[in-house]
Amino acid sequence: MAARATSACAKDLLRQLGVGPGDQIEIELVEDHQERVVVEPPELTQALADNAAAKAAYEKLPFTHRNEYARWIDEGKSPRPALIGSPRQSDG
Repeated sequence: MAARATSACAKDLLRQLGVGPGDQIEIELVEDHQERVVVEPPELTQALADNAAAKAAYEKLPFTHRNEYARWIDEGKSPRPALIGSPRQSDG
């Protein structure tokens, strides 16, 4: 007897498959052995090299968390607009 399970699917995936809520579909799960590589910005690489505890904690994170963290750090390097209403230098 085949195993049965219930799973939620994203609406766009349901549309691609041409099925709707409540329809039964058959899926095959395949183990993915592809190596995952996180492209770390130099600032993150340096910070981890300077802090062994942080590096150990970072390396314990799942791939997706490390990848998102590296992306977050990298996006933080983009130029920021000037603050609105920033204090002005006084003339006196």
